[in-house]
Amino acid sequence: FRAQQLATRLQESIDLALQANERYVAFVSGGPDYPRLEIAPLDVGPVLANGIWSQRTAILTSATIPSSLGARVGLPPGGFDEIDVGSPFHYDTNSLLYCALHLPDPRDSGYAKAVHDELAALITAAGGRTLALFTSWKAMDAAAEAVR
Repeated sequence: FRAQQLATRLQESIDLALQANERYVAFVSGGPDYPRLEIAPLDVGPVLANGIWSQRTAILTSATIPSSLGARVGLPPGGFDEIDVGSPFHYDTNSLLYCALHLPDPRDSGYAKAVHDELAALITAAGGRTLALFTSWKAMDAAAEAVR
């Protein structure tokens, strides 16, 4: 029975990938030894509306939830309560957004080293008090290793 379920899922995934459907994105996840074809909807709202919100109550909390989240995740207008409690953090006096426009193009072979050097200089200038954001775990791990 389990093998039949897996075979059915595999067939459905292959069908979706081959359809070149504009509603889905196909990508490969997993490591080089165990690559896995993934198919994910670009618009998760209908999936969540049918699969979760109609069956469960949820509390979503985050420091970064945008006001448009309800519509994006398939919640009906007026079908949920939203509250913004603000933040005790004084961003205007305790933060700095830094965009290093002088770094090489990300496709350049020297980009990673330049980013790591820049990050190390910024961490030193801030006395270590730094929150650096990355677009991937790989980039974060490489930077952490480089600045240690």
